[in-house]
Amino acid sequence: MILSSEIYLKCSQCGYEISAGNNEIMLTGRCPRCHGLLFIKYRKPVFKVNKNERGIWRYSLLPPFKNRVTLGEGLTPVSRVEEILVKNEKFNPTGLYSDRASALISSFLRDIDAKKVYVGYSEEFTKSLIYYLAGVSLYIVASSIFDIDPEDIMLFAGKGLDLVYEYPNDAAVVYYENPLTIEGLKTIVFELYEKSVKTENIVVPAKSGILALSLYKGIEDLNEAGIETSFQVTAATLKGFNPQILRNLRRVKVFEVSEVELYEAYRKLLRKGFKIKPLAALSYHVAEIIGDSVAVVTMGYKTRTTGRGSDVKKLVLDIVSRKPLITAYEIWKEKPVYTLRAVYKAIKSMELNGEICFEVKTRGVRKVKLYKLC
Repeated sequence: MILSSEIYLKCSQCGYEISAGNNEIMLTGRCPRCHGLLFIKYRKPVFKVNKNERGIWRYSLLPPFKNRVTLGEGLTPVSRVEEILVKNEKFNPTGLYSDRASALISSFLRDIDAKKVYVGYSEEFTKSLIYYLAGVSLYIVASSIFDIDPEDIMLFAGKGLDLVYEYPNDAAVVYYENPLTIEGLKTIVFELYEKSVKTENIVVPAKSGILALSLYKGIEDLNEAGIETSFQVTAATLKGFNPQILRNLRRVKVFEVSEVELYEAYRKLLRKGFKIKPLAALSYHVAEIIGDSVAVVTMGYKTRTTGRGSDVKKLVLDIVSRKPLITAYEIWKEKPVYTLRAVYKAIKSMELNGEICFEVKTRGVRKVKLYKLC
């Protein structure tokens, strides 16, 4: 592979180094010596931000692919939900943080001109990847159809995708746990650093531990590029589910919560009108407990109205989440599908209900309201 002179692979467990020229190892992501997960390492690490790029490809410490695939992932908003600072990955293209990984994987597959790809089923990751691999013959591999979420089966069937139960020898194979997934997910750390988020703990939900490991890798990459941060990763998990891949990593703490405690935290968020999965509620809850934290979540918001007014509010929330500190007129100009009066009316209602907040700034000789997520 053409990238082998600029990057190499290193085992996260035993430190064994491998050439990055092996496509199969890049996708499977396991060390041939100890079976530990592999990291992509940079021979001359320099961290730069190209602010002309809108998404994750603005950062230099990513593999320099010839073909960069993007659907607009990354640069998700950081805002306060109640008293907790959150980085909401719901605003990625498919509403999943896996979109960051899918962008890297699909770029790599395009570079090697893969025509047929087999993906080991992993909830959310597989769903994200199929949107990024348009035009590629894609097959979903699972040990049993009963291991797949019923909604995902409907999605796969609707898109005409085949389910298979073994990997052939003549096609690229993609597992969720691979070096490219780690490179994509680590950009969450880069965005927090770029936005100068002042916090010590980045709290993430930890089921497999891959997200926490990826953020740890992002911090290490910044360090190797000469940038020191105060960040450390807190992996929020259920008692008894401490992921093995996170053991003995500096700057990674594991915080365990009981199932009873998680359920109570989840119910509390639902009562407050948030649409959130239990795993995301886990990181939010732990951030509440330890303080000085930003929680990485995928969190939606229940609208308070129905009909056309609700649609206008959804549009306003989408625009303000992507472009905070913007005037009501500028919100309307972003996507003028409704009348200016309808947008003004929706913004006023949302302001009164606490659905959006604002700052008053001086522009020229007048003061204006600049809207943002609360």
